[in-house]
Amino acid sequence: MKKLMASAVVLSMVLVGCGSGKESKKPEIALVTDSGGINDKSFNQSAWEAVKEYGTKNDKGYKYYKPASFDTAGYKDQIKNAVDNGAKVVVLPG
Repeated sequence: MKKLMASAVVLSMVLVGCGSGKESKKPEIALVTDSGGINDKSFNQSAWEAVKEYGTKNDKGYKYYKPASFDTAGYKDQIKNAVDNGAKVVVLPG
């Protein structure tokens, strides 16, 4: 049972880690959202809009990551995921 649960957690983290971004470029700029998501009409959304604008104007790839859990472990997992995927800048609103 523990193996099944662990597998489910890992799978959900992989799926949640798939964000959106400029696909033609390696995502050099990453945004790790807080609990609200990129359409929250607050910090996450304004940070995402700024990341997209900067990436577009400077021909840089960008992507967002939403943690599976909104605690230290969840944030650390997505920061590591972003860096492993090539992020040179990680934006952390909230």
